[in-house]
Parts: sequence; C-alpha cells; structure tokens
Amino acid sequence: MGTALLSELTTHNQDAVITELELEDSVKECLFDYGFVPGTPISFLAKAPFGGPISFRLRDSKIAIRHDIAAKIHIQFLS
Repeated sequence: MGTALLSELTTHNQDAVITELELEDSVKECLFDYGFVPGTPISFLAKAPFGGPISFRLRDSKIAIRHDIAAKIHIQFLS
C-alpha cells in the first residue's frame, strides 16, 4: 500500500482512502459536504480530456472535481 495524490488515481477498480486535504478552508468545507473526509474510500471512474475534471465514486455517489483540486487531496492505496 502506497500513498499518492487523488489526481494520480487513474486506474479503474483501483481503490484508495482519503487521508488528507491540503486546500483552503472554504474549498475544504465544500468538499467535506460532498463526503471528501479523511478515512473515506474512493475509486476512479473517468477522466475528461484536455485536463478536464476527474470523476470518482465516493460512497454511493459519482462526483467530478477539477484536476488541480484532486492534486491537493492525499490518498492511500488499498490494493
């Protein structure tokens, strides 16, 4: 099990757990509301072309966030 940034989670069916969010408080609070909380399992779904948003499965939801935000969320791989 290794650690990485959420933006590096790019393989289907690869699971990870959120460990830390290095974001401004206002952005962090918004992501907390969507379930981006340390300890929460997350998995990659799809990546838009040309640096567009990245889609993830978080709990029972599909959520897309910008690449630059995903690059500030730390994860730990489960498999």
